[in-house]
Amino acid sequence: MSHRVTKKRKPIATLPPPVNVLLGPYITTDVDPHNLKLELYLNGQVRQSCNTGEMLFKIPQIIAFLSRAMTLLPGDIICTGTCAGTGALAPGDEVEVRLEKVGSLRNRCRREDR
Repeated sequence: MSHRVTKKRKPIATLPPPVNVLLGPYITTDVDPHNLKLELYLNGQVRQSCNTGEMLFKIPQIIAFLSRAMTLLPGDIICTGTCAGTGALAPGDEVEVRLEKVGSLRNRCRREDR
């Protein structure tokens, strides 16, 4: 099952202003989130390769923890992070994340004008 992603964010009051995170255009919900191969490529070179089964905390634990600090609603997205290895990013770098049974997302880094 896939769901269209809308660009919303739920800031936590105690954190600095929210960071824009690009997701989608679809979210897949019919996969086992605890056994997926994840790879990150930086400028075409593999920088991360791991499996979601290696996560320190399982998804139900993460949801329970976050639910103590905020109200989670259907459609909310929880970004859990990835394994070690990305290193520094610079303007112009291309980052691609591949998640087994889900797909890939590719973005080019740019400096934010302030």
